[in-house]
Amino acid sequence: MRVQPIAVADADWIPALAAAPHEADLRQFLASLTRLNLLADDSARLPGSQEEHDAVILEFPRFRCSIDLPDYRGPDGTWFGCDFNVRSFLSRLAVDAAAAGQELSYHANLEPLEVAPEWQGEVAKNAVHVGLLRGAPLALRESQQRVARQVRHARYLGEEILGVATMEAVEWLQAYLAEEFTGRFGEAKLGMPDFVFDQESYDLSLIGTRQPAAFEEPSPALLCAACLSDDEMVDLLSWPVPAELGRRLRPAAPRRAEPGDTAERETLLPAEGLPKLHSGHGDYIFISYKREDLPRLLPVMQQLVAWGFNIWYDKGIVGGAEWDAVLEERLKSCRLLLLFMSDAAIRSKYVRREVKYADCLDKPLLTVRLEAAELTDGMDMLLGRYQMLDAAAGDFLGELRRSVSR
Repeated sequence: MRVQPIAVADADWIPALAAAPHEADLRQFLASLTRLNLLADDSARLPGSQEEHDAVILEFPRFRCSIDLPDYRGPDGTWFGCDFNVRSFLSRLAVDAAAAGQELSYHANLEPLEVAPEWQGEVAKNAVHVGLLRGAPLALRESQQRVARQVRHARYLGEEILGVATMEAVEWLQAYLAEEFTGRFGEAKLGMPDFVFDQESYDLSLIGTRQPAAFEEPSPALLCAACLSDDEMVDLLSWPVPAELGRRLRPAAPRRAEPGDTAERETLLPAEGLPKLHSGHGDYIFISYKREDLPRLLPVMQQLVAWGFNIWYDKGIVGGAEWDAVLEERLKSCRLLLLFMSDAAIRSKYVRREVKYADCLDKPLLTVRLEAAELTDGMDMLLGRYQMLDAAAGDFLGELRRSVSR
C-alpha cells in the first residue's frame, strides 16, 4: 500500500493512493481524517482522480525538509540506530504550529517492508555490543534496544517530508525539530541532524508517492529511523485531530438542541407525524436532508417505512448526546445514504459532511432531487458518480423502491 496523508495545522487537502485490494481499508482510515470537517468546513477533501491528486500535490509548500538522519558510527566502527521521526510527536507539532501561527504540511510515504531474519539478528547483536561498550551513556544503550525491537516488528518503511511556505516558518520549524531531537537524544550524545529545507525538492516522492527505498536497498540509518509496525501504520493513517487543535480551529462548543433553538442542525423536529425510526444496526437507510425540506420528504420517508425498509434520521439523537459522534456511528452502520437534495441541502455544511463521510466509507449514495439545485462545494464531483432520482418524475416511487432494494 502506498499512502500519502497530509495533515496541515490550518487544515488542508488529504490526498491518498492505495492498491485496489486495500481500497476498503484506506477508506476507513481517510474517513477518520474527515473529522477535520467538523472543525473547519471542507478542510478534508479527497481527490477523485489521479489527475486531481497530482494537481493538489503540486501545491505542496515550496520549502521542504525530508527527515534524513546521518549514519552514526563510533571510532571502532560500531553503528548506532536512531529512531527519530515526526509521527511520534505529530499531534503536538500540529497544535504548536497553530498556536505559533505557522502553516505546516506533513507528507508520509509508506512502503511495504520485509526485514530479513539475518538483518534482524545483526541489529539485535549490535544493540548488545553497544550495551557492552565502556562509557556508553545509558540513554544510548536503551535507544539501541528500542531500535532492535522496532526492527523486529517492522512491516513498513516510512518517508516523512515537512513543508512550509515562508523562511520565517523554516526557521521556526528547524528550531522546533532541533529542540525535539535534543530532548529525546541529547543524553545519548548523538550528533544533531541537518534539518535542511530545499525549495521545490522531493517532487518524485510527493507525486509518485514512492520513496528512494522502493528502488534501492535502505541504509541501516534509514531502516532504524523509518520502520513502522502494523499498529504504527494504523495509528498514522487514522491520525486523530488533537483536542487542543480542535479548540483553536473551533473555539465555540456546539450548542445543544433546546426549545426555540434556530441553529441549522439543531432545530427541533415536530413531535408527531414522523415515520418510525430504526434503532438497531445494519440494514437501515440513513436519511440526509435539510430540516426546512422536511414537509416535502416526509411522505417519501413514510412510504419507505410502509414498504418495510428501515430508516434512520436525526430524530434519533437524544438530548445531551454529541451530534457528531452519533452521526458518525450511524453512518458507519448504515447500508445506504439517501440524500434529499435541494439548494438548502447543498448549502448545508452538515449535509455535505454526511455525504462526504459516507463516500469515504464507500457507502452507496442515492440522491432524490427535490428541486433544481446548483451542486457547489465539491458536491458535483461527488454526486455525479451516483444514481440520482427526480421526485417530480411520473414513476418516481417505483424507481425509488427498485433503487433502495438493490
